[in-house]
Amino acid sequence: MKYSLLLLAGLALPATALAQRPAKIKTKVKNVPPAAAPAKPLKVAPADHAILMRVLPTAICLATPVSAAGLRAALAAALPGRRPDEAPGAAEASSRETILRFDQHIFLKHNYQYVRLTLADIVLLEADNTTTNVVTTGPHYALRLSLTAVLERLCYPPLVRVHRSYAINLHHLTTFSDTEATLHDQTVPLGRQYKADFLRHFQYH
Repeated sequence: MKYSLLLLAGLALPATALAQRPAKIKTKVKNVPPAAAPAKPLKVAPADHAILMRVLPTAICLATPVSAAGLRAALAAALPGRRPDEAPGAAEASSRETILRFDQHIFLKHNYQYVRLTLADIVLLEADNTTTNVVTTGPHYALRLSLTAVLERLCYPPLVRVHRSYAINLHHLTTFSDTEATLHDQTVPLGRQYKADFLRHFQYH
């Protein structure tokens, strides 16, 4: 089988742009066998420079003939930090969500204003599709961020991930077993792949 070997030399094609206008990206592709000499840079027309956002020093192999779908799939696989199932524009929408922090308090935007929340009052975080629900001892809030992004932004050690869809505040933990954890009157699953990290927060005497 022949391959087209493309070297993206200092240029990056955002997956969102490829999804919206693959036919407008003008490239010069040279077909070479798999064991060919060093690949030539991907040529991008000046009109497409506006969609170049990040640097990708990555080589991508595509089976010939090259199709728009194949090009999108290869670039999506090479883009760091992007999930294959992430919808176009999701990362951009998430970046607009703001969490303000002051000491042990955070401010979340709710109904067009920022509301203060004490970190210790957070009981758990629950992933819900493209949002994360913040369950507190009082009102609940929704953030347009992934669970991973919320945990990184809060940077609050007592908040521990126990499942792909849940993170809990250890200060509110009442009981737990091999398969689930209970916080007051709420029970969440305890995933096997998160159990070891969860148990590392406890001291054995």
